[in-house]
Amino acid sequence: MVKSCAEFGSSVLLDINDGDRMTFARLHSTSTLKIGNTKCTLEALVGQPFGAVFEMQSERNSSKLVRMPNVSDVNGRNEKRQQIETDQDSEDVKDRDNRALVDDNKAQTLSSDDIDRMKRDGASGKEIIDALVANSASFETKTAFSQEKYMKKKQKKYAPRVLLRRPSARSICEAYFVKDPRKIGFCRMDTLALMMSLANVGPNSDILVLESLGGLITAAVTERLGGHGSICSTYYTTKRPPIDMVRLLNLDDATALSVLRAPLEKLVAARQSALRSKDQNGVGVAEREALAQALSTLEEPKNSTIGQNATDAVVNDSPSMAVEALSTETPVTESMDVDKETTNIISPAQNTTDGVVEDSQIKDMEAPSTEMSVKQNMDLDQKTSHSLPAEDREEDACELGDKEANPTAVGEGKASKGPRPGNEATSADIFKWANQGFSSLLVAAPELDAWTVVKQLIPLLSSSSPFVIYSPYQQPLAECMFQLQKNNMAIALQLTEPWCREYQVLPLRSHPHMQMSATGGFTLSGIRITNCV
Repeated sequence: MVKSCAEFGSSVLLDINDGDRMTFARLHSTSTLKIGNTKCTLEALVGQPFGAVFEMQSERNSSKLVRMPNVSDVNGRNEKRQQIETDQDSEDVKDRDNRALVDDNKAQTLSSDDIDRMKRDGASGKEIIDALVANSASFETKTAFSQEKYMKKKQKKYAPRVLLRRPSARSICEAYFVKDPRKIGFCRMDTLALMMSLANVGPNSDILVLESLGGLITAAVTERLGGHGSICSTYYTTKRPPIDMVRLLNLDDATALSVLRAPLEKLVAARQSALRSKDQNGVGVAEREALAQALSTLEEPKNSTIGQNATDAVVNDSPSMAVEALSTETPVTESMDVDKETTNIISPAQNTTDGVVEDSQIKDMEAPSTEMSVKQNMDLDQKTSHSLPAEDREEDACELGDKEANPTAVGEGKASKGPRPGNEATSADIFKWANQGFSSLLVAAPELDAWTVVKQLIPLLSSSSPFVIYSPYQQPLAECMFQLQKNNMAIALQLTEPWCREYQVLPLRSHPHMQMSATGGFTLSGIRITNCV
């Protein structure tokens, strides 16, 4: 169930001064927020409903957040602003302009020492703003729009406001896209929504996700399913890439347990064994061949020069260069490190009861310790995150790099966290996915070649299942689209670039925002078909 109020231990999104800065925080009794040179505690946010607006008020020796009580204050308007809007239609205001204004720094008679004295005396932000307006020689000669801009500027400086927002897939994507879009692969919120729609993500579905965006796609899928269904976040490497953005959603126990993780080689091996039962009817031959090829690719030794050069070509250029690298290199025999817990994957020659893979066989499967050379191309932030403790990784995922608004949390008053999303998938889960297939596929790994990844993942889907691939670049998706058409693997293929523009809607000044992102990325969508020939 979605919580309507912030509680101890909850993750919250703090929107400071109407989107000027956004930062995440986990509420504890000693959590603090720094805005400019002023620091205040976040304890006042505990128990307050999401959507509440708070104003920072200075006291003699400290500052605190005070909730704005009514709708007019929430909209950032005081009596002076309401009077400005009332006078906008008067003839006197319409005849005003700014041609006579001279910026000589002499219009304001209130000095900085006077403002500091008011702060030490405990004056509120509203009182300081009213004093600035009263001592401004040019305020009354400005247009109504200029007056409102002046008021808004002073309000942000002397009485900053904080909007308490519930972390959601949209708000997380929006916050990271504004502050550090590189961490989410420059994926815009409208692109994320389009991916959820094209992949037909909904309750009672089994969704396969491969991403390197810090868990953004997994978080969006988890929010859509609401605990009804399962999400498998797969990965290539032996170390699981972080998906800490999922923890920002304040999930309940049932929803958190629906997020599972499994290595790709284990899913491919289980699916290959399950499809072996269809040989008697002449069905599944094409799928088994594709899975066998994918499995052989995943089992390349980590020290092999062939595998390293081929993967580098795939990541940096195209599949054709990978084939060329394989053909030009000389085979070299290298030793391979193996973990103590590594066991053999089910081979195609093994017998199964009634031609279906047994639960016990899948249970014995462990991910091979073979290190994918793709790991060498992983983002540096992901490598650093693996070496950090769990709590440090979470704070690193929550922080947007804003030194001026960096919430810190101490353990006092900490609530129980409950189940952590992203547990390892059980043998029963893999058995179900292997026999039924996934109902949807979402891929968002810009550092990997789209076609190389998709040709390994599509056989894991059931027939007529939708899939979506995201990339900030168009060319890799165009090549992948051509290969899918050439190999008769999918229909209804669409290469899309979503477009979004925000508008300001205010009286007599409605217009689109001038500074918007040029692109939010590209998506390739389609429906998987089975080639039985």
